[in-house]
Amino acid sequence: MKLLPDLRNKAVILKLLAVAVLVIVVGLFAFQLGSNDKKNNPSGSQDTNKVSLPPSGIDYPSGWKEVGSTTSANKASGVIAEAVRSNPDATVIVREESGGDLAKDFDINKLPDEVVSRFKQEVENFSLISKSVVKVGSFQAAKVDYKEKESGNTVLSNTMFIVPTGKKTYYIKYQTTAELSKIGDDITAINTRLAEYIKSHAS
Repeated sequence: MKLLPDLRNKAVILKLLAVAVLVIVVGLFAFQLGSNDKKNNPSGSQDTNKVSLPPSGIDYPSGWKEVGSTTSANKASGVIAEAVRSNPDATVIVREESGGDLAKDFDINKLPDEVVSRFKQEVENFSLISKSVVKVGSFQAAKVDYKEKESGNTVLSNTMFIVPTGKKTYYIKYQTTAELSKIGDDITAINTRLAEYIKSHAS
């Protein structure tokens, strides 16, 4: 199966800011934006240098296959796991970022709005479906569901979970050419398993 284009190529690694919410949002866009974004990479060149990813140990549901390699930029920005499925085509990419302790006044309830605000500025043809604060295992997470239109009028459905744990933040992005409901059970199952991974690696 050919992987979906978003997040397969990436050249933008944004500098971390000091404010807790902005640190997480900036990290999100280091993860989200690809080198095929003309606003950030006018030459249109792509990062095709593949590097290996060690096995994550995540037990994916039937039909999903862990990808053993990623772009060098993805790995440099903290991507720790990728997996794909077909029928419908979908991907999940997980990124881990170490950023020190969260500020004492950090408010998870503000994070979805911050993420949506930046998506509206940075993601072409962004269309919000929903935003909320949810649980990924025992962890609170910001969740943003949205659609975007790629070149050739391909509409991609995305759901992004941002999981701050204190010393680390995890970004979990699912993307599919179908409706998100078609992979809803898989998202629940993978997140349950990722929560165990996060619990054992967050400190």
